[in-house]
Amino acid sequence: MEAFTRRISALPVVGIPVTWFLDIDGVINIIGNRPRDGWPRYANTVIPQGVNGLALPICYAPALIDLLNLLAQRRIVSFRWLTTWEHDAPRVFAPAVGLELGRWVAAEDDGSRTGWWKLNAILDHVGPCPPSRTSTAGSSR
Repeated sequence: MEAFTRRISALPVVGIPVTWFLDIDGVINIIGNRPRDGWPRYANTVIPQGVNGLALPICYAPALIDLLNLLAQRRIVSFRWLTTWEHDAPRVFAPAVGLELGRWVAAEDDGSRTGWWKLNAILDHVGPCPPSRTSTAGSSR
């Protein structure tokens, strides 16, 4: 991870970052089995009033937090929270683990749309996709 971080630090600041839609549980917050030998060091904390005001234990890799912050600081990536934590992501989770990624949050939809709310949020951000092109080479058409 250190070598990767050094390489990113050497990159120039770019004008238009890539958008990264970021979830928390199972992505930053390790859910289930804890890392075994060979994984970078990880840390544990408890968020006293997490989602719905419940105390939540959090397990995360500080090296990952440092890397995400570096990507944001260098304007290589523009982060968008895409998590059931919704507005608690930047307000509660991020400060607890040291993330400084911005406050843009995709909220769960109200159920009035079809499809998966996370995909809908991404499509809302990127806009309509062009129709796919189907090759007819070698066909009888």
